[in-house]
Amino acid sequence: MTRGQGRYQGVSQNEDDEILDRPAEVGIILDEAALPANPPEYDTEEHPDILPMELDIEQGESLGPVGRFQRFKTRLEDNFIYPMKNNVVDPLVQVYQIASAKVDLYLSKLGNPLILRRFVYILFMSVIVYTVVLSGLMPNGKTTATIGMFSDKNQLINYARRSIDYAKLEEDLEYLSSMPHLAGTKGDYAITNYIKESFKNNGLKLMKEVPFQGYMNFPNEVEFSVTTSDDVTHDFSVSTDNFNPLSSNGDIKNANIVYANYGASEELQSLKDAGLLSDNTILIMKYGRLPSEQILIAEQNGIKGVIFISKPFGNDGDVIQKLSVAIPQYGSGDALSPGWSTLLPKKIDLDKSQLVPHIPSIPISHNQGLKLRSILSKNSPSVEFEEGWFSGNKDDLKGSLRVANTEKSLHPSWNVLGKIEGKEQDDKAIIIAANHDSACRGTLHPNFGTASLMALLQLFQQIKFKYDWKPLRNIYFISYDGSQYGHVGATELMETETNQLKSEVYAFVDISQLSIDPKAGRTLDVQATPLLQQLFEDTKEFDVKVRDIQQYGGWTPYLANGIPAVVLSSPFVQNQTPPISTCSDDFQHWTEVVKESEGFWELVADTLMYTYEKMLKLVDLPLLPFNVRDHVQNMELLFEDLQKQGGDSLDYASLQQGLKAWKKISDEWNVWVHTWNSIVILEDEGVEPSLVSVHRWTWNKKLMNIMKRQCNPTGLPHRDFYKNVVFGPTIWTQADGHDSWSFPGVRDALTAGNVIEAQRQINTVGNLLIRSAQSFMDETGSSF
Repeated sequence: MTRGQGRYQGVSQNEDDEILDRPAEVGIILDEAALPANPPEYDTEEHPDILPMELDIEQGESLGPVGRFQRFKTRLEDNFIYPMKNNVVDPLVQVYQIASAKVDLYLSKLGNPLILRRFVYILFMSVIVYTVVLSGLMPNGKTTATIGMFSDKNQLINYARRSIDYAKLEEDLEYLSSMPHLAGTKGDYAITNYIKESFKNNGLKLMKEVPFQGYMNFPNEVEFSVTTSDDVTHDFSVSTDNFNPLSSNGDIKNANIVYANYGASEELQSLKDAGLLSDNTILIMKYGRLPSEQILIAEQNGIKGVIFISKPFGNDGDVIQKLSVAIPQYGSGDALSPGWSTLLPKKIDLDKSQLVPHIPSIPISHNQGLKLRSILSKNSPSVEFEEGWFSGNKDDLKGSLRVANTEKSLHPSWNVLGKIEGKEQDDKAIIIAANHDSACRGTLHPNFGTASLMALLQLFQQIKFKYDWKPLRNIYFISYDGSQYGHVGATELMETETNQLKSEVYAFVDISQLSIDPKAGRTLDVQATPLLQQLFEDTKEFDVKVRDIQQYGGWTPYLANGIPAVVLSSPFVQNQTPPISTCSDDFQHWTEVVKESEGFWELVADTLMYTYEKMLKLVDLPLLPFNVRDHVQNMELLFEDLQKQGGDSLDYASLQQGLKAWKKISDEWNVWVHTWNSIVILEDEGVEPSLVSVHRWTWNKKLMNIMKRQCNPTGLPHRDFYKNVVFGPTIWTQADGHDSWSFPGVRDALTAGNVIEAQRQINTVGNLLIRSAQSFMDETGSSF
């Protein structure tokens, strides 16, 4: 599709009035020869009766305000009022009098004219009102999309589906994919301006660009070569494409090259047991689920560098996946200002930051990995792994790796924020967000998520103008930057506006990983805090897997501070399946997928409408769509898992007491929801009595604070970024299938074998649950 057709061209207006030619006025033809050369002169002495004319207003004197008004009044009467009266009003009065006399004549034949005249008048007015109502000129539920005092969600959803602008969505996607846009680059700035312009042209008045600065690095120089035991050197063709954002710089020479499969702790232990690891080793490994954990394990075992092998893209084994190696286990955001805003002058040294690796790494292609496999020794004590891979032997293969990325301590990036104001509880808001930066062109991810963000904004604005609609609560649309650098854009926003966001935002929804894959069918992955899971389960269009959050991302700083979060994902994006994070994820690939797929745009529409419907309900249902029962039941299941992991040596009494208190609150919540629906929806058809409104607002306020009050202000031990003691990540993936995203302080202590600290953390969690339950009940007051 060709751009430049101008999605955002302004309406051309010609303000110059066209001058019409007027016919020349017809005058009297005079014989100039008959006229005297000069006017006659009069002698006033001989003719005293002939005197010059005297005017009341001396020459040069202008009319005053009263005179001007009098002249205007005279002209108005002469040119409009009298002609209108004589030509229109008087004839109509005469017609009315004649018609009235005729009607009275006919009515007198039927009965009393006075009574019958009133009957005819009432009948006539009824017909007029009925006609106006049928025409839609009179406000009603259909024209305002309301049921009682609240919006008619079904009508808004149906209108939104008809209003999807497929051409604009594809055009947005084409432009977003037209250039690489790694955070902090010229391409990134161009994309930022495009998004800002889109927000503005959709009529969003409350919109701004928020620049920030943080640590970033960019590909510059890289070298990698290996030498076999018989002195044969293999140079690998590497370039700036072989780049892991936030990788450390380093120059490693003559190191042992050892393959470690996925680099898990047990796999490195097997290499240690075989005597294959030395104090100068470079590990070759496949990308795992968490590259950050692979780096941490390597550092813990004294490894000097890591080479990641990319997954192939179909039959193309030359693609390179540029995955970030940020360390979110200790927090997200700027590496030099961990836990506080980059606006503050306080900075730490890079080598002391826990948010970045301290060993170099690069990615290579799948085919380059196969080349390495072909020269790795299979002889004992080489360790055998899956798919015909062997670790190789110590000193059989030597390698050199040099990484010299360009580093910027304070480099600019840009967030874009927009807001639709709510009409009722404007102190409460949701955030709909997507990151817009990409290591390459990023059509399927993250550009589809960004295009969807702009499409959702457009749909909300369209129903706003169509039905004069406003959501009950505020909506923030945020396109954030720096996802490859520890999600610095999303984190910086949280760290800069912590108090406002914690007091106003009750849900953070990230759609960065939303995309389209016809081969995968109608499948969606929804990660959500338990309070919101029920909202996203109800759909007929997709096979939706709803589960607890098990992944790091732009939502991490919000979840860490007790703000409920939702992550909408297409499974192939979440699993980093190529072409995701490769330069093959471009608009050309997108057009090929569109051509080859039947019903592609229907799938796009259904994906958008699923997201739109859930966002509409999240922001516009009178009761916050939180399910307290699910929240409590989920905590009970996770507590059972914790008991199995911790065993009988720990005292869980405080945790049990806290869960019991919240079980009672969930029962009260069920009664409240049932009562409100009975009074407002069933009995009064959407009309809410004032007293009920006050109780609803109170409940909404309490619901949005549930998770925030289950946070420890001092954070977890050695990880003060994470303040959510119930739902948050552990440092290490838990063994034996135990959950890795709940009770993180307790599980970290158990992993470290520190029973005393584990007990201390259990008491902390239990006391927070008890206090938060008491605070919830204290706010209840009188309830139904």
